[in-house]
Amino acid sequence: MDRTAWIAITLCVLGLVAWEIWASRQHASQPQPARANSPVPAATPPPSATAVPEPTVSPSPTPLPQVPAFAEQTETLRNGDMEL
Repeated sequence: MDRTAWIAITLCVLGLVAWEIWASRQHASQPQPARANSPVPAATPPPSATAVPEPTVSPSPTPLPQVPAFAEQTETLRNGDMEL
């Protein structure tokens, strides 16, 4: 390779190194998004030995709405270069 090619390659490598340094500094200077702290549940008194647990009622699952049947269609898209 001639001297001009080596100069071009050297400038490209220096440009990439400078870009990485600049990008890492930009990324480091951005504030991190605040994480939502989960609230600590309030302390509940322990259940007494004589307390009768109330029965839990689980809601019955609701059926999903029925999707109406539809006719499948095939369409062709065309332009001067392609046909899909």
